Amino acid sequence: VYKSINRRGDSIIESLQKDFPDEDLSNWISFHALRQNDVLNGVPITEQIYVHAKVMLVDDRIAIIGSANINDRSMRGSRDSEICIYLTQNQPTDLIQSTMGGTPVLVSKYVHDLRMRLWRDYLGLSSDDTSITDPICDEVYKDIWLKTAKQNTQSY
Repeated sequence: VYKSINRRGDSIIESLQKDFPDEDLSNWISFHALRQNDVLNGVPITEQIYVHAKVMLVDDRIAIIGSANINDRSMRGSRDSEICIYLTQNQPTDLIQSTMGGTPVLVSKYVHDLRMRLWRDYLGLSSDDTSITDPICDEVYKDIWLKTAKQNTQSY
């Protein structure tokens, strides 16, 4: 996985850098992993949690949840069997008011609630924490998400 994301000459990051040479890609894309931790005989231990399901949430409007990997086996359609669900809500009764980058927007209630639940869990926030409502503002991405990721990386 690490090689397909970051190494090999044709990785996701290298391909994007070729297409956008003047962009700092860390402003647009990042990869993170869940970890579990415990103490064994007085020594802190940790290991990455392997999750086979994949979740893509787009602007709190679309959710794609499935099993496909970003590789030839899954994407060509002639090798592995994959399944996914695509969810979007466009009925006015299914949309709620939110913000993206400080701009008011209508989003899917279900997708927004799913992201909020997942992020609260990943970031160790309480179930009523609303500090992550706007997922793309700097206060959330840099000051909460990346700060938490850095603290976790330094801890383990």
